[in-house]
Amino acid sequence: TEHTSTALVSLKGEDGSCGEGVAVCHTDTSGWNPQHLAFKVLNVKPGGAPVCHFIPNDHIVWLPAN
Repeated sequence: TEHTSTALVSLKGEDGSCGEGVAVCHTDTSGWNPQHLAFKVLNVKPGGAPVCHFIPNDHIVWLPAN
């Protein structure tokens, strides 16, 4: 959606191993359920700070071509 952004990020583990991951940020959470676990974990309210998370490696993210 227009209120979601994605990024391919480089990651480095404590042991020095490296990898890449896909991060997703939801920038407009005003329509989300106020009881969503993300708000409790991040201590924010709907419509406040963006909610970002990594996508597990066995999931698919569909992105526009441009």
